[in-house]
Amino acid sequence: MSCEATSDLRIAVINCPGSFKFDPLFVRWIDDVSLPLGQKVEWSVFEAEANELSKIEENFDAYIITGSRHGVYEELPWITGLLSWIKATHEKQKNILGVCFGHQAVAKALGGNVEVNPNGFEIGRYTTAVSDEAVAYFKLLGTWDQLETTTSPPSIDMMFVHGDYVVPSGVPPGLTSMGGTPLSPHNGFFNGTNILTFQGHAEFDVESVELCIEKLSEKGILPKRLPPGATLEQVKATLGGRVDAQWIALTALRFFQNESINQR
Repeated sequence: MSCEATSDLRIAVINCPGSFKFDPLFVRWIDDVSLPLGQKVEWSVFEAEANELSKIEENFDAYIITGSRHGVYEELPWITGLLSWIKATHEKQKNILGVCFGHQAVAKALGGNVEVNPNGFEIGRYTTAVSDEAVAYFKLLGTWDQLETTTSPPSIDMMFVHGDYVVPSGVPPGLTSMGGTPLSPHNGFFNGTNILTFQGHAEFDVESVELCIEKLSEKGILPKRLPPGATLEQVKATLGGRVDAQWIALTALRFFQNESINQR
């Protein structure tokens, strides 16, 4: 199925505070897929911690909520404001892509439950299961058959850096789980219309994950909060493996583009 463009997309990135700015990573990640297909994107960036959500117009084609060093359960004014904004924007049926913290923020805003993961940090490259319902949705978007490597049962590979998770019973009403790993059972959500989330960081390259490992180690969080038996050496050894970042970018692009599909 073609992803040829007919008009420019307007996408707003909502930067949440982390070890570095996320928006350049998202711009590169999407543009690397969209520009060869003739799809131009007009990017705007808003800082959640600076209370810039009130400046966001409603005529964007999609909104991306980034990762963060914070937890969505923290009672900080900017997080409370973000959760309210997500709920209001969802009620207007605007397209929202949530990544890592953004995935968890969408879940919490729409009635899910997010906690510190008792299993430890999911960090490095992981293979995450893809549910049958998610496969059906990706086929509707026209991207599933373009996945580089297909497995049975279905799965995708991506980078992860997270110590919180959506608890097993914490799926928000109206959303469907994409599947997950033994450490994190819900590594993505979708509703077939205007919500798509990924717990993993498809926008991250190896250097991004290495920087996160460095920062978390400086804070004493790693290796302390690695899963039982895991070592930093094992985590770093996973980073050179193949990931499905380009396919996830294409899927996100189709989600942004396809009003006709997203309204079915």
